Amino acid sequence: MKADQTGAKCQKFNIVGKDEIDNLELAQFIARVQKKDLIYEMVDFHSSRPGHDLRYSLDGEKMKLMGWEPKSAYKRLETVIKWSLNNERWLNI
Repeated sequence: MKADQTGAKCQKFNIVGKDEIDNLELAQFIARVQKKDLIYEMVDFHSSRPGHDLRYSLDGEKMKLMGWEPKSAYKRLETVIKWSLNNERWLNI
């Protein structure tokens, strides 16, 4: 078996989602599905770390070229949140 450019003998895949969701959007979505207010405070860590990466992302082009495209995460996430709320024993509350 031939190794790739990294020396690995098997292919690597980045599995990415269709939606790009930042932390605040995710928290707001979860709160909205639960019908709760989101209480939060924005903290600026960026100005104390000039030059650091503001965004890290994966490239899903390899999977796309193979014919796979992701679906939206929002519907599945909503299903998981509602299921969790209806099955409290899994939440260890």
